[in-house]
Amino acid sequence: MKLKNIFIVFSIALVSACESNEVTIVDADNLLLGNWVSPVYDEYTTTFTRNNTLLEKETGITFKQNGSLIQRTSGFCGTPPLTYFNVEGSFTLNNDIIIMNSSQNPSYFYVWKIMELTNEKLVLQREFSEQEKEHQALMDLYYEISDIVYSQTCSDVNDWSFVA
Repeated sequence: MKLKNIFIVFSIALVSACESNEVTIVDADNLLLGNWVSPVYDEYTTTFTRNNTLLEKETGITFKQNGSLIQRTSGFCGTPPLTYFNVEGSFTLNNDIIIMNSSQNPSYFYVWKIMELTNEKLVLQREFSEQEKEHQALMDLYYEISDIVYSQTCSDVNDWSFVA
């Protein structure tokens, strides 16, 4: 009888010590909220998996109900050994567009388009901001002018003119 009681107590302790692997959904009406980890980078998209917490040594992002976010990153370099740190900021959600701002560098922001959002998966595609689009148009114009200028030869000195 004593062995049976010990077995029952041991079984209850074992079952209660097991953690649930189920991931908690923060807001069923807004699946974006929560922790997104384990990014998989494809040609144009980044796919995250939902988790209960950000992983200590891995890139991830947390979207909070109050519009703030935490991005766990190792920075832009990526040269081992990687040291991960949190960057705090805010985000706004407009339909399927996420605009993310950094608290440490207010002029730094970027735009993601939500391609797919489920309970377990978030697929994002990097979008250009208006500032980046304007910069690209300016660079295209520069290259067009550069091509025109360099298409003309300047080998004949008589073709040169100087303006004072």
